[in-house]
Amino acid sequence: MTAENYLIQSLMWRQCLTEDKFKQMVGKCQRDLPEGSEVSAEMMGQMVAKVNRQLRPYNIEISRGPNESDGTIHYALINTADNDITRMASIWTQKELIYYKKVLTAIVESDNTSITSTKLLNIGRNDEIKFTVSAAENLMNKWMDQKWFEELSDGNIAIGVRSLLEMNVYIRDHFDVKDCLRCKILCVRGLDCMSCSSKLHYHCSDSQYIQDNKCPNCHKQFADTEHMNSGTTADNRDEDVDSDSDDTVVEDNPSGQRGRSKRSRLS
Repeated sequence: MTAENYLIQSLMWRQCLTEDKFKQMVGKCQRDLPEGSEVSAEMMGQMVAKVNRQLRPYNIEISRGPNESDGTIHYALINTADNDITRMASIWTQKELIYYKKVLTAIVESDNTSITSTKLLNIGRNDEIKFTVSAAENLMNKWMDQKWFEELSDGNIAIGVRSLLEMNVYIRDHFDVKDCLRCKILCVRGLDCMSCSSKLHYHCSDSQYIQDNKCPNCHKQFADTEHMNSGTTADNRDEDVDSDSDDTVVEDNPSGQRGRSKRSRLS
């Protein structure tokens, strides 16, 4: 097996790799690398370029991008010819496709680009889907393990790095999203400049780039500076979920008060 085929098969099997894991894979492909030597960024770039040339006729390539919570880089194989959600019909059911699309839309269009677990479960009770609470929980836990979505420190659900990589074109085509002002990569969750509409990943907003909490593009004050260089979101609401019955629709407390969530993770 060639080094390129080994790397392709590793990505196909693991689907989405952190940069450290990907570096280990590239290291195994470097037969002439002295023992104890580090795989350089140049070596990784050369290997990606070489593999992508081999994959180009099949409309597949290795793509890299950051997790929007902490900036850790991930690698995944993506289809460059078809980024539509419907291509997932080969591995997801029709109801799962609808659920993914509705959850993705709710997250991207929310004010803070994340949604509560209660809202997530209620989406699953939509007439087109009709998932039980446990079915929605199990599916979302699987998707979070596969990095399509991620659970934030406040318990909310946000878009995962795999969705950002594999659904990049779909997200750009269907939503009003921008590239990060600093790294020039698609940015869904981050700082918004209300003056010039620039966007900046939280992990790209360190003090070396941001001076006096001002937008580097228009030099006006950022509206949201609380979460600079942070992986958390502004929405820390906890909502009750009825865990005793799969047939109960999840609702907000009618009094307007919110109780402590019964789950730290959907389970």
